[in-house]
Amino acid sequence: MNSNRSRAATLIGVTAAAGAFGVAVMMSAATAPTARADDFSDIITAVEGDFTLGQGDFSVAATDFGSGEFDDGVAALLSGVDEDFVGVPDNLFVGSVDLLTNEPVVGITTIGIGPEPDFASGLADAESQFADAGPVFSTAATDLFSGDYAGAADLGFFGVIEDAVGLSLLLSGAVDSF
Repeated sequence: MNSNRSRAATLIGVTAAAGAFGVAVMMSAATAPTARADDFSDIITAVEGDFTLGQGDFSVAATDFGSGEFDDGVAALLSGVDEDFVGVPDNLFVGSVDLLTNEPVVGITTIGIGPEPDFASGLADAESQFADAGPVFSTAATDLFSGDYAGAADLGFFGVIEDAVGLSLLLSGAVDSF
């Protein structure tokens, strides 16, 4: 017998096996369900959304300052600061607690304020925000002691957002009074 013939048969057999394996892999990949991204990507998406909103607010502030609309610029600037320095930690902390307690990750926190016409209006609106935050913190404490950690985290940071908006309104009113 010719020794080349057995090598050719072996080569054809190996090629056929490799081809069958490749077809099987492609078929299983084509029919496999689409994998859902992990929950950490939900947190990252929410944080990126907050940064995007903050960047939008900063762009509006720059345009307002450039066109001489100082009051509107300050309000947009404060909204951007709130998005970046309140919204981002909110989504990081609350999203992490949601993951740990098997709750769905909430999402992007939108924070925006308008310009206050004067200090008295800013003060009144800030006091209203601060008053709204008190019961939220109380309910968050109740949720915490009852074991609803995700609910306590959500409400706790919602209270922080209420206070941050109140502070921004107060600052906007103070700036607009000059």
